[in-house]
Amino acid sequence: MISQNANRIADGCRFCWMCRHICPTGIATGREEFTPRARGLIISMLARGMQMDEDLAESMFTCALCGSCSNDCVTGYEPPVFIREGRTEAIVQDMIPQEVAPVIERALNGEDIVEAVECEKRAALLEKLSSLPETAPYAVVLGQTACNRVPDMALNLLSVLDKAGIAYTVIRKDTGAMLYDLVGDVEEVRSQAAAFAAEAEKTGAKNLIVLDPLDARALIQCYPEWEIDVQAKAATAVAFLDDLITSERLSVTKAQTEGVLTLQDPDVLARDLDDTDSARDILSALGTEYREMFLNRRLARSAGSALLASYHADITGEMTRIRVDDAKRTGADAIIAAAPCDLMLLRENGDIRVLDLFGLIDASIL
Repeated sequence: MISQNANRIADGCRFCWMCRHICPTGIATGREEFTPRARGLIISMLARGMQMDEDLAESMFTCALCGSCSNDCVTGYEPPVFIREGRTEAIVQDMIPQEVAPVIERALNGEDIVEAVECEKRAALLEKLSSLPETAPYAVVLGQTACNRVPDMALNLLSVLDKAGIAYTVIRKDTGAMLYDLVGDVEEVRSQAAAFAAEAEKTGAKNLIVLDPLDARALIQCYPEWEIDVQAKAATAVAFLDDLITSERLSVTKAQTEGVLTLQDPDVLARDLDDTDSARDILSALGTEYREMFLNRRLARSAGSALLASYHADITGEMTRIRVDDAKRTGADAIIAAAPCDLMLLRENGDIRVLDLFGLIDASIL
């Protein structure tokens, strides 16, 4: 059943067109039913007795949950609230779209949503993780996307921490963040979060360094709402390294880069966590010159999400290509990625050079 709060937001969105022009899945597909307004109308109609079907459910699951609509809303409404509940309702009513069903089954069986691609870098990452201590003052949270699809970003982060003299371990359990976006606020999500919290407690860590902003959002914003207690303080890896460099605990020199660069702001980092400065501070410290895309910081256009890519790679592929076109209009030769999802999607769908922010840092340490 859709909550009163979700219905309230949906009723406010159902006849409003103000964010229609900035919805990345609506733009990528050209389909009106894949816009926030249409999804709000669907939820409102469900509350008034209309039955859920697979077409209506598909509208809910094609959202990237990028937060562009919430950021653009002058009245403060947050469509992702009713979209997640719409997904839960589709599952309860057994109206899961065909493409999504195997991903949900995999996730509820405790498997990763983002399937692993075996490569040398992933083998090296697994070997690195096997050598780490069980307890340490810091615990690193790498996340599914980094471990399974862009292990080089994870390795680069760990290399930077090694060079900075940070004593750390890595928590292998999932935070529940991606499962929450997939199925909504259900018991399985909170159980996964509780298991993560228990694992974090075992490490004895006082601080968590979180590579994927999706996991950071869960730890910082969702866990308190779910009454999941994690004693360690969570910070994004970007913010943590920015602090190390700014405080001169980590010394860097000018990055060796070629061509014109631009930065892709991660959706969750920019809008949910309101951090658009840390990555730019790091680039400034590295002496890197870059050009801002027209849509940047909190207004940045989404390049897609790893979750959406797990069952609708066609939509995320088009979203990424649109974002690459934005980059090319600046004259950029390469895009800097500051989050695992962006690095994965830009590599897989873009025809432009992609640089890993953490790799730039690692190569520039004195």
